[in-house]
Amino acid sequence: MGWHQLAVPLTKSVEKGKISQQDKDATFDCIRGTTNINNFSDCHVVIEAVTENIDLKKKVFAELDTVCPEHSVLAMNTDGKDSYCRLAPTQDW
Repeated sequence: MGWHQLAVPLTKSVEKGKISQQDKDATFDCIRGTTNINNFSDCHVVIEAVTENIDLKKKVFAELDTVCPEHSVLAMNTDGKDSYCRLAPTQDW
């Protein structure tokens, strides 16, 4: 999800009084975007957002396994095609 796609609904929520500006700011303070795999070394939750290419997604998850802490949650951003549900666990559980 791009920053703009996240900012728009949060801004509308502030305008409607559903959340405060502080809540919106705190949300953005908790989210970091990066294309450098080494920046994931201290992440607790990672949501990939690469193109709908199963081989690329597998490659990204394999790389994330090399740098993310063992307790990290690795999530997939996909269009819902059930074929992606067949990804094997990235490591032995």
